[in-house]
Amino acid sequence: MSATKRFTILIVEDEEALREFLVDTLLAENFQVLSADGGNTAWDLLQSHEVDLLVTDSAMPDGNGFQLISKLEKQGKSLPILVLSGYLSLDENSAKKRGATAYLRKPATADELVSAVMALLHSHAA
Repeated sequence: MSATKRFTILIVEDEEALREFLVDTLLAENFQVLSADGGNTAWDLLQSHEVDLLVTDSAMPDGNGFQLISKLEKQGKSLPILVLSGYLSLDENSAKKRGATAYLRKPATADELVSAVMALLHSHAA
C-alpha cells in the first residue's frame, strides 16, 4: 500500500451509535470515511465518490448489504467488501458466497475492525 494514498472507506450502518463508532475508529487510523444510514444513500455515495473499501451492515430498513453488493457487481465495480452482521444465521462462508470479501460478527471491537480493514486493503492493493 502506498504511504501517500489516503484510503476512502464507506460505512453503511443504520444504527447511529454503531455507525459513529465505526466512523470514529477508522478516522483515528487516518482513513477518509464516508457514512450512510442505508443502502440508498450508500448507493448515491458510491456513484459520486471513489471508494476503496465498503463496510456494510447485512440488514437495513431500505434493503440489505447483499443487495448493494449485487448492484456493484452488475456495474462491474470491484472493491473489497466487509459485511457486518449480528444475525446468528449468517456466517462467514454464507456471506462470502453472497459477494462479501470478509465478514465480522457484531459487535466487533475496534481492533477487529481495523485488522480486517487493513488486511482487505493490503490484499486488494497487492
